[in-house]
Amino acid sequence: MAVNKKSKVIFCILLVALFITQIFQITIINTNLFNINNDNRISKNAINISNIDQNPLNPTYNDDVIIQSQITSSEDINTAQIIFKINDTPFSVNEMNLISGTLKNGIWEGLIDKQSYGTNITYYIYAKDNYNSKKVGPFNYSVSLISEMIEINITRNPKYPNSTDKVQFNISVYALKGVKNITLNYKTNQSQSPEFNSTQPNLIDGNSYNGIWNATIPSFPNDTIVKYYVNVSDNDNYQVFLPQYAPYNYFGYIVNGTDENAPFIIETNLSHQTPDYNNNVIISSSINMSEEISGLENVTLSYTVNNKNFVQEKMEFAEVESFKPNQSSGNLSNINILALKNKTWSGNKDYLGLYSFTNDSTGSDPTNWSVYEPASTTVQVISNQDGHRQVIEMTDNSLSDHPGINNSFSDMTSGIVEFWFGGDLSDTTYIQLRSNNTPVIDFRIYLDKIYYNYGGSDNYITDMNSNVWTNFRVKWNSSGWMLIINGTQSFGSGYSYNLKGSLGSGIDDLNFHQRSGASGYTVWIDAVDYSCASGYYEGRTLDYTFITEDHHWHDVFTKDGNYSLDQINISKVINNTSLADPYDLLLIGDHTLKEGWNTTEAQVIANIGKPIIARGRGGTEFIFALGLNYSSFSESGFQLQVFPSEVENHSVLNYPYDIPLSFLVDTLLRYSCKFNETDSNFETLGYATSISSTTANFGHYKHPLNDKILYWGFSWHFYYDYITTRNKEFNINMAEFLYNLSYFKPKFNYSILNFEFEMPKFSYNDTIHFNITSYDKEGNSMTSPTYNFTIGDYTSSDFIINQYPESPVNSNEVEINVTIEEPSNASGVKNATLYYKVIKSFNAGIESPHPTPNNYDANWTIIESNCEKIELYFDNITLEENFDFIYLYDYNDNLVNQCTGSYTNKKFIIEGNKTRIRLATDFIGESWGFSLSSIIFHYRESIVPLSLGPGNIFNGTWSTTIPKQNNITEVFYHCQIFDNALNEINSTARNYNQHERTSPNIIQISRDPDGNYLGLQDSPEIITRVSDDSGVSKTGVILQ
Repeated sequence: MAVNKKSKVIFCILLVALFITQIFQITIINTNLFNINNDNRISKNAINISNIDQNPLNPTYNDDVIIQSQITSSEDINTAQIIFKINDTPFSVNEMNLISGTLKNGIWEGLIDKQSYGTNITYYIYAKDNYNSKKVGPFNYSVSLISEMIEINITRNPKYPNSTDKVQFNISVYALKGVKNITLNYKTNQSQSPEFNSTQPNLIDGNSYNGIWNATIPSFPNDTIVKYYVNVSDNDNYQVFLPQYAPYNYFGYIVNGTDENAPFIIETNLSHQTPDYNNNVIISSSINMSEEISGLENVTLSYTVNNKNFVQEKMEFAEVESFKPNQSSGNLSNINILALKNKTWSGNKDYLGLYSFTNDSTGSDPTNWSVYEPASTTVQVISNQDGHRQVIEMTDNSLSDHPGINNSFSDMTSGIVEFWFGGDLSDTTYIQLRSNNTPVIDFRIYLDKIYYNYGGSDNYITDMNSNVWTNFRVKWNSSGWMLIINGTQSFGSGYSYNLKGSLGSGIDDLNFHQRSGASGYTVWIDAVDYSCASGYYEGRTLDYTFITEDHHWHDVFTKDGNYSLDQINISKVINNTSLADPYDLLLIGDHTLKEGWNTTEAQVIANIGKPIIARGRGGTEFIFALGLNYSSFSESGFQLQVFPSEVENHSVLNYPYDIPLSFLVDTLLRYSCKFNETDSNFETLGYATSISSTTANFGHYKHPLNDKILYWGFSWHFYYDYITTRNKEFNINMAEFLYNLSYFKPKFNYSILNFEFEMPKFSYNDTIHFNITSYDKEGNSMTSPTYNFTIGDYTSSDFIINQYPESPVNSNEVEINVTIEEPSNASGVKNATLYYKVIKSFNAGIESPHPTPNNYDANWTIIESNCEKIELYFDNITLEENFDFIYLYDYNDNLVNQCTGSYTNKKFIIEGNKTRIRLATDFIGESWGFSLSSIIFHYRESIVPLSLGPGNIFNGTWSTTIPKQNNITEVFYHCQIFDNALNEINSTARNYNQHERTSPNIIQISRDPDGNYLGLQDSPEIITRVSDDSGVSKTGVILQ
């Protein structure tokens, strides 16, 4: 097609030249006014700014930022600048200097001076020659901190208030940059709002750099639980919370004069607010531990049932001894590790890259990729394939078409693209790196071989095995390209392979597709990465983690405070032996590990780099680090235990200084082993399911780190089935891990322990009163307020749903009737609700002009209220490939898809209630255009209450109606019922279809640039009445 276009342009030029010379008898002296090469969209004199490099990528307040860029033009560049602004200030300009190359093609460098912590920088790169100018951007970065600059202490008076006391707080603040703002935040358990109240303390002594601030909060009734925290920001906008990670962590007291040094009960919740006799009620409680507490001894649940008293003990820490001060057995600044094994775990690997599809749902389209999926083909994300986690699967079962995917990125005249590819190689898969939709580097993979297409033929590169993952790394510059397979095999070294097409402004698109006419083969793609992506390093896709696998850990956690750092040295590593479980114990020190369980643990934390974002159970996103538990068995021996730990509240994480860690495994369920010095192997001891004095008789444990008292808690759960389902997803080379190991000395410790009490089932109408008491090792105790609940009746799950009519048409409302029959002693229905979703299909009949004129640029906008997704079905698209385009935009007018060339039965899915179709043609050559045959709207879920009709709450019928629908409609619905004991019953999902085609009732279609609206409205309902001469309606009458 490009050759035809070139011929047409040349022909037009010659005609014009002939006309001018004949009429005006002048000579044409410059035919280069028109660029008639293959890339006829780009002006010959255009400036191109590419290969932008910022160093460092994440600067601190101590860093100048150096910015480099390649700038090319057919004319000499006379100006190159960085245009930048600091926060919301006006833009400033710094000049860039040519550091290599020429004024027509060179590398330019500029600098932005170091800025304060918290500063946000926005910048552009601007270049100018004698004829043109260009600006690219915006680019952004924020300035981070490399050391903590604020210290806070807080005291409360009175320490143990009663109901008449207002409480004063003195807050001491040292701030290197001066205090800009300080806030005391508090709330009570009586508050209906989840938000904290705030008050501004006053400076009463010193200054903003080193001063004491005072604030007062009001008095509250006895038994009120008061929670509070302080946050301070300095003049560089650096912010610190006390306690750390507030408001998720906080200080607190109970108004009744109780000593807060007792284990402080901060939360109590019921699993059923209105339970019935069929429910086991679960009481959950959280207990706050400060460093002043001597250690948690026991927690009890006390309750009365019909004036009978019961006490249920949750946990006895009989074998748990807190570390005692001033009994240090030395420090760990220089440890010789006598024995250590490499440690690996099997599982599906999550390979690193810009697109690893880690958080994409199984069965969905890959996020930020355009998907072409005609009939008899599939493109979807699958959970795993041959050891790779979350990959794209592309299957071609069509004899006339093929599936494909593509992804766009910033123009790169030189760069790197990496990806994993595998699958059935019996037929052809095309992998193309494109510029403006024109292939520049073109792979063909078939019959177990890799080819590149150039000069009209396929050129052999190397062999490749079917159904085996292969890593591709493609590198290119303006002179050519090269390929690296699996990180070791190099082909086309020195960029000796020729580019198939013109680079133009740079490669900007990666495309994978299968062959039309082929059928019955599947391929997979994983870990796509670009050199322009944030954090990229060459070969990143060869690296992987197991840490994103789902886990089955208990949500019990410990909060840690500030840390100081020493280095641990390693003198010897024994390799080539694997341990079977990620919670094996590693023996360190000159001693023999005793059998049994030690439940007293200090924590040593591994400083192994930035924590990794991972997906936890239920799809929740966490950040994980790795840590070690320290346990002492004698004054001369100890052991370390590897465990995964969750970094809480990572949105406020200031790595590497604020790393709160969580125990996520039950201490009693860890797997233990010991090192046998005779044969240098680890022996399995087995799982522990209980603790007794005979298996845990280790005496008092001495703290080898410092003279601080540390308290480490764990939860006692009875869900031992977790041990069989716990996954082993951590891949750690223990030699490398411990070689970089550092440990921290906690300055303070602040723990939250979670407990659950399971009550027995009670009888109907029983009233239960309960409270929770916590005891420390010195006999101090704290008791929660008293709570109560009453036992209701149970609701039967039997109910019947009837729909009328069963096969509705457009003119019908659909009535839903739910009949419920309960036992005579039931609590009765509290409420019943219907949930339904509607999908409508419309005959669109939208077409472009046929043929579509040159230089045509028109828009069609489709809007539908209460719609969450729109499907567009084009029965025909015939456009001049790579020159005429259809562009599709979403409800925010973001470009989400585009196509060129010829298609039949092409489907696009647009999220939201609005889409815009834009058709743009070039200046020469004609296309047929497009025909949009149908539109399908997916509406948001509607929620409708069911009303009680005949009967009563124990035996009755609950009803509602679903409004009549127009067009081809499918309705999905289900019912949800709650009884007065809050038992929940859900029906299975049902659906029905409504037929008769009409036009959509709420849809606007506009066409630019004329601005005319083609409004499609409901057809009026036509009612024909037939009657005899007396006016009586008749049936069966024949009209003549």
